[in-house]
Amino acid sequence: MPSSSTTLPMNISEERFLKLERQVTANGHALSTLQPSFPSGGSHMVHRKLALPIPLASYAIGATTWLLGLLVLHVRNITEINFWIVTGIPMGSILTILCGMGEFFTGNTFGCALFSAVGGIIFGLSMPFLPWSGIQTAFAQTVGGNQEETLKLVNASGGIYLEVIFVPLLMLLIAAQKTALVFVWNLTMIIIVVITLGISNMTGSESCLVVSGIFLLLTTAGLFYGGTSILLAEVGHPLAKFVPLGSLNSKEN
Repeated sequence: MPSSSTTLPMNISEERFLKLERQVTANGHALSTLQPSFPSGGSHMVHRKLALPIPLASYAIGATTWLLGLLVLHVRNITEINFWIVTGIPMGSILTILCGMGEFFTGNTFGCALFSAVGGIIFGLSMPFLPWSGIQTAFAQTVGGNQEETLKLVNASGGIYLEVIFVPLLMLLIAAQKTALVFVWNLTMIIIVVITLGISNMTGSESCLVVSGIFLLLTTAGLFYGGTSILLAEVGHPLAKFVPLGSLNSKEN
């Protein structure tokens, strides 16, 4: 089987080479050893021997943004949003980071950076709500144990944290321009959430909080769509052609 560094003869295409090698995946797709930055759909979909972790990561992050969005919008009059860590830690953090490591072992630099970064960001957002982290205790000591003032300091610090992570997310968005429209959409929505939620935390603006909740739900829709699109393409489902990714890659991977 050719490696990713194999140079094919000038008179033979990669597709023909793979046919000559008679290598196929479990779902009957031509097996490729190329390592593109991200699948862009259509003829640019590369089928690898190892499982593609993108659908799992998309669903894990999507479940987290969905629950957080509902809590932020105070659905069913729930005003305590700390409950979001029940999906934030196991799915949004741990599963997403594991998916990033999966991309690491397949040599996908962009996928590794994206999922590892998002998983780490979500875990960082979860830490103030974990008693053993000591974050709230440290802030409480500076204000003499006043619970209201402690919450204000935690929120303000969380707002600063959100504005800081805007930069790496923006860099990932720039890199995503060569993948697919759905991934650009998802990263754009996440960045808007980060900005509006950060402003809300620092200023206490309820309007920004509502806006962030709406964009969290829009993010969820994009993540579920993208994950399902790739999953259907991977298993060769006939509905895959009705769920395109919107390729932004003008050349074959």
